[in-house]
Amino acid sequence: MNSLKNTLILLLLITYNSSVNSENINNIKSILKVEFFGNYIPKEAKINSSLGSFYFLPSDLFQRNHKSKNNQVYFINHMAFGNLDNDGITDLIMSYEMEVCPGKLRLSSVGVPTCEVEEGGTKYLNFSAFTVTEQTRNNINKKFKQFSYLGRNCQRPILADFNSDSIDDVYCPSAYGHMFNDNFYFGGADAVFISNQNGEWIQTKEIGDMVDDKTGLYQGFSHGVTVNDIDDDGDLDIITPHIKWEKTKGGGKIYCHFNDGEGNFNVKHCADQLAFAVTTGDYNGDGIVDLIASGGWFEKKLYSHNSSKKHNNTVVLFGDGKGNFKNGWKKIPPAYDIYGSKYMFTSVVDLVSWDFDRDGDLDISGTTVGPLYAGGTHTIWSNDGNGNFTIADQIPMIPGKKEWASIKAWKNEIRSESNPYNSYCGHTILIDINDDNLMDMYCDSPTQDRHSGWIFLNKGELIFEKISPYKAWKKGWTNYYIDISGGPEEEFIGYSDKDFFETHWYYKSNFN
Repeated sequence: MNSLKNTLILLLLITYNSSVNSENINNIKSILKVEFFGNYIPKEAKINSSLGSFYFLPSDLFQRNHKSKNNQVYFINHMAFGNLDNDGITDLIMSYEMEVCPGKLRLSSVGVPTCEVEEGGTKYLNFSAFTVTEQTRNNINKKFKQFSYLGRNCQRPILADFNSDSIDDVYCPSAYGHMFNDNFYFGGADAVFISNQNGEWIQTKEIGDMVDDKTGLYQGFSHGVTVNDIDDDGDLDIITPHIKWEKTKGGGKIYCHFNDGEGNFNVKHCADQLAFAVTTGDYNGDGIVDLIASGGWFEKKLYSHNSSKKHNNTVVLFGDGKGNFKNGWKKIPPAYDIYGSKYMFTSVVDLVSWDFDRDGDLDISGTTVGPLYAGGTHTIWSNDGNGNFTIADQIPMIPGKKEWASIKAWKNEIRSESNPYNSYCGHTILIDINDDNLMDMYCDSPTQDRHSGWIFLNKGELIFEKISPYKAWKKGWTNYYIDISGGPEEEFIGYSDKDFFETHWYYKSNFN
């Protein structure tokens, strides 16, 4: 095993010593068993213009403009970047939280309410798809052929090639809690769209566990989602945790959507863990895809839960190469605020895997938040190569206050999720923003969160710096588009509130 691991590390070091282009990125992915599925923007996607060479990214005004034009959209959720037309420029999926069900709710065959639209009734996508050029963003929603209403929202959409035709397909996870007949349910309606030879994407039914017999829609509460070839058969599979307490080893169930190579999925229970966030890769160097799943940590002094209960942990679940993650179970250390408050971040909102320090193994990163989303810090965990993780760095967003060491002070100030300390990165996009061959992170969050568009700049040695969209533009790394047509601008435009990019709103006194 050590010989194999040393060989892989040597191959990675050879790759790292050359420019990190798409070929070398794919080599790293292959060795470390990691996939992107829409959370990576490659260097080849940069726009070259008279203003320079830079990443041309969607601004919050681009998102808000499309919300204002669609009265069925409640707010923007997240984005995915990928290949919808094979022209070398990265295209875009932007997902939504919708206002209402346009039909009637009924209880599905798996015991989750689903929205049923009458024959001939209005159906709409809960995302928008855009092919991107240097001057335009072309909305291609009409090319998505659907048979069913898709659910209340689309969370962290997936762009990946599930049928190996060199065009990305779309998987739309849904995470929604709602009332039905005076009972509360967790569950949504995930949707699959597979590309065909005619430049269209056809909605495809799934089969198996948690799939409604009538609609063919998977109905779990897909707060987290990840993609990888977990059964080693050459195609990409999907992993979704379902938020429901179960009497399993980890207090919940995770479902794997096994691909037949043509984009048809069979869903099976494949891991035992309550989880809000998941990510995959080879974390111990044995050449097999593993799974990291986070159900969060809870302080007993604030909640009845505590981290001694397995469903309240973030863990590595080691794979067997056949699509199961039930044998190994290793804790990852919980995240405390390292900036002085000793406040505990109870939940991991999102996770991403990459070798951020270029030492030959996969590290992980994701936003950690406290109870009721109070406080927010992007945390980086370092891997020792054997799947043992330690906290390497935290990037402050709106961290916990020192006063919160007092339970009474915390409860007096934080009473709901709508609080002034609620800020997090809901979806992490990988990008080498400054071309230094170190992978950085781009924060993709709903537009109402003022960290959407921020960059976590990799300084090396697993140390990161938070960079505002304005600073990224000022340095010539980025420019922003605000509508369907229009090229780069000489001025910094595209964001609805420019002032906070330099002043920002977290309490600097917390760190003194």
